Amino acid sequence: MSRKPHLILLVAVLLFVVLRYPLLENHPGIQDEQWFAIPGYTMWTEGVPRIPYLPSRIRSSFFENADVCMMALPPGLAFAQAPFFAVFEPGYPTARLPVFLAAIGTIIVAYLLARLLGLKERVAGGVAILIALSRPLLFAGLTSRPDALCIFFGILCSYWLSKQVLGLADASPSMRSKNMAVFFAGLFCGLAGLCHPLAIVFAMQSGVTLLFIGGGPKRIVIALCLFALGALLGIAPWLPYVLTYSYEFNSQFMANVLDRAGPGLFARLLWPFPSLVHHAGLLLALLGPAQLALLATAMIAGTIAVIRSRSLSHRSRLLVTFYAWSGLYFTATAAGRHPSQLYWLYAFVWCMIFGAVGVNAAIEWMREKYANRTKQALMGIGIAACIAVMMPGAGLRTWLTYVTHWKDARYNGQAFIAEVLSDIPKDAECCVDVSYVFDVYLSGRRRDFVPTAKACGATKKSSTTFY
Repeated sequence: MSRKPHLILLVAVLLFVVLRYPLLENHPGIQDEQWFAIPGYTMWTEGVPRIPYLPSRIRSSFFENADVCMMALPPGLAFAQAPFFAVFEPGYPTARLPVFLAAIGTIIVAYLLARLLGLKERVAGGVAILIALSRPLLFAGLTSRPDALCIFFGILCSYWLSKQVLGLADASPSMRSKNMAVFFAGLFCGLAGLCHPLAIVFAMQSGVTLLFIGGGPKRIVIALCLFALGALLGIAPWLPYVLTYSYEFNSQFMANVLDRAGPGLFARLLWPFPSLVHHAGLLLALLGPAQLALLATAMIAGTIAVIRSRSLSHRSRLLVTFYAWSGLYFTATAAGRHPSQLYWLYAFVWCMIFGAVGVNAAIEWMREKYANRTKQALMGIGIAACIAVMMPGAGLRTWLTYVTHWKDARYNGQAFIAEVLSDIPKDAECCVDVSYVFDVYLSGRRRDFVPTAKACGATKKSSTTFY
């Protein structure tokens, strides 16, 4: 591989880091971070992921006994955050570092996956740049929620399973190397499950893929067993907490995940239309009209190209088609009526790779029809148009504000709340906005509660309230 493709990938990573890090460093708490930032801190300091300022005793709140143990979602994010809290100053920026790195990893693995499927180096680099500039990665990669980490492991699962299916585990793949590829795919699927139940999407895709790997029934059974073994190993660190805090698991995880999704998964798979309509609205809100149009164009171009392409192998075409379309279908049906938009990063990545198949086919067609200069001009126009589509809603004005007011207390969440707290007596009773509750907790002020916030279901009476 030449140096230039490496430079394209490096450009994609640097674009994400340069454009997104100022937001990570300066932005106050974002939606749900009040629940998912502190469990990593308590995991490091106490060995248990919990939310000390949320002593809820209301089962329907999703967070009953969250001050004992946070079990609304698996603890993978808390495990990943704990080492960062050991090294860096605690706060929202530190809590975001694992998902920020996971977002960078997603860009890199998406590029490698595009190359594995047979796409040209520059085309794969273009995929990486579009993903780096996209709104799904903007939000998922800056929010200390487990979605981005789960999806990163899901992309890795797809990558290793694609290696097995395409027979590219090494130069001349042996059965042992193929088995290792399946095992690692299962391991990464299990690690995704350790972060978020969205891993059911990767598990369903992998299960279907393994049924058609060929080699006879014995080979299929061995592959399924290896995948399951890897998955169990990946999710195993959660099991001691489930056994120790079984009441919290039943009251939080069931209410937050299964009850909110609506009818059972099997029913949604058979009748997906209510879920698809619900998530079409979420996608429009997340992507905006321009990027949603790009996603739809990518799916149409990819489908046409799969039929016409001569450069990609038959298996590559089948694999990318299945993963792109099933990513949309399984994400919508697995999530049901859940309101989160961040789940769509995984399907978005596959849709961009699928669209790149169309670009690959267009390059082949232009090579036959046009002179080299005309071909390069058309390609340049196409790339510029795709990048232009990514600009609306890309957070550029926010980036400029934070860069030009670096660490200014008017624009930096941590500096702002520190100034506010310096003017408030330490024994004062405070009602704290959720954007700053973690900062106030870390300030060392009294950490007991009065039952003023219905949403939290607080029941312990005392002098300080955080909600």
